[in-house]
Amino acid sequence: MGASGSGKTTLMNIIGCLDTPSSGTYILNGRDVSHMSDDELSAVRNETVGFVFQSFFLLHYASIIENILLPTLYSSSRTPRDEAKDKAMETLREVGLEDRADFRPRQLSGGQQQRAAIARALINDPDLIICDEPTGQLDTTTAAGIMKIFTELNKKGKTIIIVTHDSAIAAYAGNTVHIKDGLTDE
Repeated sequence: MGASGSGKTTLMNIIGCLDTPSSGTYILNGRDVSHMSDDELSAVRNETVGFVFQSFFLLHYASIIENILLPTLYSSSRTPRDEAKDKAMETLREVGLEDRADFRPRQLSGGQQQRAAIARALINDPDLIICDEPTGQLDTTTAAGIMKIFTELNKKGKTIIIVTHDSAIAAYAGNTVHIKDGLTDE
């Protein structure tokens, strides 16, 4: 948590291997990722990190199942297409969207689009899920449903990092870090 400009997004981008730190060392799953090349960071992101954004970033011309399968195209494990599609349907069931697999994003509500974005983040079974204001565009009931999904994922061993301005959303966390001027309160 922190005010706009406090450094939340920069920290999230470093943790998610979208940016590299200007100094110091960053160890992720026992690997020093602070000086990796862009290609190496891409591989780490695809294998280890799932992203959920406030704006969903779903491809509007693709079906929900196609959106969810997109990260598998870049995976080093290259799961066979039928197997990947089965896994995508399983992931859709986890978020309650199995009946919307062939819909386009614009045919879904905001909460359904966010659940599709969560399913896409889960498809490669990441250890870490980073969420940037994942409930910012949602009403309080839908936001509570999204947070329930994250809580269940955390119980299954997934590490969830949520950037939020909303103290009600932060209350779901086991640990809250406040950032001010690029520094944490810890």
